[in-house]
Amino acid sequence: YNSEKADWVLGQGLFAADPKRTDQRILVDNTNGNVRVGAAWTVDTAFPGFKGIDYLTTPAQAASLSNVVYAPKLTTGSYIIEVFIPNGTNLATGATYEIRQGATVVATDTIDQQANAGLWVRIQVGQTTRWSNDDLAPLSLVVTGTSNPATGDVVADQVRFIRTADLSVRS
Repeated sequence: YNSEKADWVLGQGLFAADPKRTDQRILVDNTNGNVRVGAAWTVDTAFPGFKGIDYLTTPAQAASLSNVVYAPKLTTGSYIIEVFIPNGTNLATGATYEIRQGATVVATDTIDQQANAGLWVRIQVGQTTRWSNDDLAPLSLVVTGTSNPATGDVVADQVRFIRTADLSVRS
């Protein structure tokens, strides 16, 4: 039991796919006040399994006209970013996500939303899975809405920013 409990807390063994229970998770839904939504995006509830009360969608052909920007108020530190893709049909197979620090695009990731429908997907570029946040260059995630090929619908729902907890003891 103790070994399984430790695995669960640390996100190891059978629980390796889960974030560590000690990590700080900040969930940002598309309805959050720290999310800016461009004009080409519409609110929808047709696909099952979305997070919160709804999600955003736009046809991939129109998506390059506007973005959805997730810009929560984060403390200084290193973050993993994960996006939730609602279940759906005819989703984009090459949706583009940008990681920004301040106004600077530091990385771009392409996600097959159709293949990952109903799942949390980690933003990863090469071996990089952690992104820095500080007051001078706050971290944000942008769903550009573009898809290559430009077919299907691009969706934007909930984003999870995960910061490794500081468990050190000071006296």
